[in-house]
Order: sequence, then structure tokens, then C-alpha cells
Amino acid sequence: MALSRRLETIAGLVPPGTTAADIGTDHGLIPAALAGRGICPHVIATDLRPGPLKAARSLIRTRGLEDRVSLRLGDGLAPVRPGEADVIIVSGMGGALMRRILENGRETAAAASCLILSPQSELEAFRSFLWQESYFIDEERILEEDGKYYFILRVHPGEAQTLSQEELCFGKNVSSADLETYSNYLLRETAKAERLRERLQGLSGEEARREELTARLDLLAAIRKTLGSPDGSGKRETT
Repeated sequence: MALSRRLETIAGLVPPGTTAADIGTDHGLIPAALAGRGICPHVIATDLRPGPLKAARSLIRTRGLEDRVSLRLGDGLAPVRPGEADVIIVSGMGGALMRRILENGRETAAAASCLILSPQSELEAFRSFLWQESYFIDEERILEEDGKYYFILRVHPGEAQTLSQEELCFGKNVSSADLETYSNYLLRETAKAERLRERLQGLSGEEARREELTARLDLLAAIRKTLGSPDGSGKRETT
């Protein structure tokens, strides 16, 4: 079955042979793909609302996947028992909500072998949360779809990792497959920061904000310099 590029990238990060749990499954597209393609022998699909879960149930029934996909109504990770899922997928929501889900379901999240997370906002704060909670960012994918950039993080619980300010703001271990898209993203962020700093030029009370923007531009310049290095690596290695 056809998926959007974002959902296809998420599905591609799931290790074959694992049991996955898709939290906030909406219409059940990822579970149907994972089970239907034989990537996962079993998938748990949860949603807080009965409507989306009903739509997911219809898709699963149409695909003949009732014996491979379990549909559960509930908030966040509450419907999933610790150790029941090897892989936890959370996508299509803001960073603050995703953080709440992981905090409230800390025991279940910690028992998974990896989590695939795609926060749609507050990326810097969300990466900081992962750092504080000892999640190791193994890889970040970035893609552009319908004019918006999406980051997809694959993380492992219970591993210490140090993140620099550059990595908190703009990514840790960005996949080499996405360097062109990542470079375009950095260029866009640079242009946005430059335009805003220019608009604030000379305005009273905006000195601190201009300094923040200058610091952000310095970080962006440093990352872009790294991307232009002879080895072509876009990875952010732990120091």
C-alpha cells in the first residue's frame, strides 16, 4: 500500500521481525503497512479517539490483517504493557504532547528496544528532553513534504549521550542519505534568522532577541561548514 514519504520513512526505520506499537495511529496506515509487508509479525495500534480507531479497524479488516494488528483505545502508551512492544512509534503530534506521552508511559517506553519519534514542533526542547531522559539518538532522518520539513528520530532508551547546542537545535546523527535535504533546511533556517534579525535592527528593547538570532546564525554557519568538509559527513558524533 502507498504511504506518504514521511510515513514511508518511519516504516523504513522499523527493524524487521519486531513487534511495533503505533501510538496515535489515526487511520492505521503504518500498522497496515508494517503487517501487510511482513516487516512486523504483530503490530499494536492505539488511539485516544474512537473515530480514528474505527477508520483503522476498517482498513485492517479490508487488508485482511485482523490476526496481525491489535487495535486499542486509550491515551498515549497506557494501552501498551511494558515489554509488549519492541518498537514504539509516535508521530504526527507536537513535541510537548509527545514528551507527555513518554513521561506518562515511562516504564513502557524504557522497556522498548527503540523508539521512532517524529515531533512536528518544539524540536530543540524535545531533543533536550530526550537527553535528560537518557535516550540515545541513533539517527535522524529529515525530509521535505508539501513545503514543510520533518525530522524523524530513532532513539534507544537508557543510554547516556551528550548533545552540543548545535545538535540540540539542528539535529544529532543526521543520516548521510538526507544531506541534500538537510543542507536546504539549514539554508532556509539561515534566511529566516537573517530576515528576522534585519527587521529587529534598531528597535528598542529587541537587543537580546537580536543577540539570540546572531548566536543561532553562528550555529548554522558552523554546521554548514561541517557539511562542506572533505569527508562529506553530516553526522554529529558524541564528544
